[in-house]
Amino acid sequence: MTRDVYRPDGTAADLRKARQTDLFVVVIKGTRTDPSQATQTLVVDLLPAGFEIETATVSKGRSTTDYSWLPQVTETSYTEARDDRFVAALDLKGGVKDFTLAYIVRAVTAGEFVYPALVVEDMYEPETTGRTAIGKLSVAPR
Repeated sequence: MTRDVYRPDGTAADLRKARQTDLFVVVIKGTRTDPSQATQTLVVDLLPAGFEIETATVSKGRSTTDYSWLPQVTETSYTEARDDRFVAALDLKGGVKDFTLAYIVRAVTAGEFVYPALVVEDMYEPETTGRTAIGKLSVAPR
């Protein structure tokens, strides 16, 4: 699984050079090792301090910004934007191997921050889990 961060135009974002009020699109991609089994998957992406979720659902054609560069986003059964995290539940039926999610964040507080790991798990078999590495970011004042 991966978590990549982009600028709204689709170019890769350098999180060491973020500035207050900058918008970013977070794209989460995952691949199941055994797509033959139906699973209910929970995705929890903790936000770094300094970021706030602007919108938890990104779709092509329904906003003033053109997100046509995004890959096809997987339909979720539940999505929530909390103060400190993005949460999505996916009902992945047998045969579905890959999933992609996207949401928008805004840099709001200047400083040096840790970017917590993204966690994906099967809701009914929590031993089936994956996590990304912890990252770092820097938000400069505007």
